[in-house]
Amino acid sequence: SGSSSNGRDQKIKIKTGTTTKTVVKRSRNRHGKVTTRTIKRRVNKYTTVVNKEEKSALSTSWLELDLIKNGKVFSWSITQYYTSGRHNGQPCKDPKRFLIVHGTFVDRDSKYQSDLGGIGGVFFKHSITEDDQKVGYENPYLSITHLDIYRVNDVAQDAPKYIANAGQEIVLNCETDSTTVGGKLASPIWSTDYPKLSPGVNNLTMIGDLDDAQITLKYLPRLL
Repeated sequence: SGSSSNGRDQKIKIKTGTTTKTVVKRSRNRHGKVTTRTIKRRVNKYTTVVNKEEKSALSTSWLELDLIKNGKVFSWSITQYYTSGRHNGQPCKDPKRFLIVHGTFVDRDSKYQSDLGGIGGVFFKHSITEDDQKVGYENPYLSITHLDIYRVNDVAQDAPKYIANAGQEIVLNCETDSTTVGGKLASPIWSTDYPKLSPGVNNLTMIGDLDDAQITLKYLPRLL
């Protein structure tokens, strides 16, 4: 959600109008005879929305966008960073409180295969459903503070590429197709695709200066 102050979600009923409802009433007299009568009533119609109870969602926030194009496949992620406190300058970890999202887009119709023409930032705002009165939202002003653009060409398999210093933690996330070095996104990392596991036996080979490295593999099972 990207909120720095996130309360418990609230379900709210909002009146959307009225409608006429036909009601059948039955009654029984003291002799046991049942009579029915049909009456029409005007009743209110409601819709239920979820109020996120969020404040200052992205005020003075620092976001990092990582976009990778591999053929017709676009992989992207947005990560919010701390701007104060002891974690200042570090990526946020809790997706329930901060803006941490990722996804993949496949350009099946080849609409976005032209050369890169320009880079810009835009932030859209819109009213939320529970705004039954006019609410004055502040304009979101964006600034691009840093920009890196890479083009990865074919490289020799034996050509070394230094991506981290001694003691830094390297995380290769094959689910989000992203790599972090010391907790921060790093790109580009290698010239091949992130490995995907297939049913059966899989072999993963790590090549490099790994004599004193500590390697941890985490496997998240998925239903086939």
